[in-house]
Amino acid sequence: MPPPRLLADGLTLFEDVLPAPEQRALLAAVERWLSSGRRGALAGKAYQRPPDEWLRSGQSRETIQFGAYVKCNKVSHAAVPPLPAELARLLERLEAAAVFTAAQRPDSCCVNVYEPGCWLPPHVDSAAFDRPFFTLSLASAQRVVFGEHIGGERGEWHGELSVLMPEGSVLRLDGLAAGPWKHALPRATRRRVSLTFRKLGAESRARFEAIRQASAEAAEARRARCLAKKALRGRKPRVVAGEAGARLLWAWTMREHILARQSEVAVPASPWERRSDGAPGSCASAE
Repeated sequence: MPPPRLLADGLTLFEDVLPAPEQRALLAAVERWLSSGRRGALAGKAYQRPPDEWLRSGQSRETIQFGAYVKCNKVSHAAVPPLPAELARLLERLEAAAVFTAAQRPDSCCVNVYEPGCWLPPHVDSAAFDRPFFTLSLASAQRVVFGEHIGGERGEWHGELSVLMPEGSVLRLDGLAAGPWKHALPRATRRRVSLTFRKLGAESRARFEAIRQASAEAAEARRARCLAKKALRGRKPRVVAGEAGARLLWAWTMREHILARQSEVAVPASPWERRSDGAPGSCASAE
């Protein structure tokens, strides 16, 4: 692998990071993920297809997201799968090649599939992600335009800097290049696949983890209430762990306690009932 090239403040190009056989293997994995996503077989919102009007104009692309969900450059806590084994191994290789340090290791990936004619408007990646972030290019060499002011429209862009991203290369964005400078993708001349790796910032991670935890606790509470109602109706509970199990055990115990107390209360004998010796039952109001 040749030495990395510093192209601008924070913008570094690593060429020939992946040899051709590994590129082909990774592209085959992307095709499997795409096929699964189009069938609805990927978990959560991993697969996204752009709206029809965007497709007609060439804007945007098909995406597969792992580790974090991004829509219109906004990060949300929507469910997506974690990084698959193929991408975890790729990150190990990129770290070994000094593309990033262990502290900068990404935890998410957006797989982008650009058909010929597809383009992206000028933008700055969401501040919810730490800097730097990294884009691996596959399938064809295409350009990206950088600049504080990017002119043009509908995929015909011009700015301070235009960079060719060869197949098997990684472009690292940090410093000025990651913002306030914007970047835009001109219309692709051939099909291109890119993998953008980013690390969710600590504040965003904490916020999403709190949301996930609250959702999990709410779901467990709903389940516990449902099980408790079943227990109070006399249905024998199953063994359940955690807080739901504790609530269920309490409900079942209370039911058994109430039934036991009811059985201990003596029912007054009717004056018309006879005692076991055959004599009439007694009553204070009787003669």
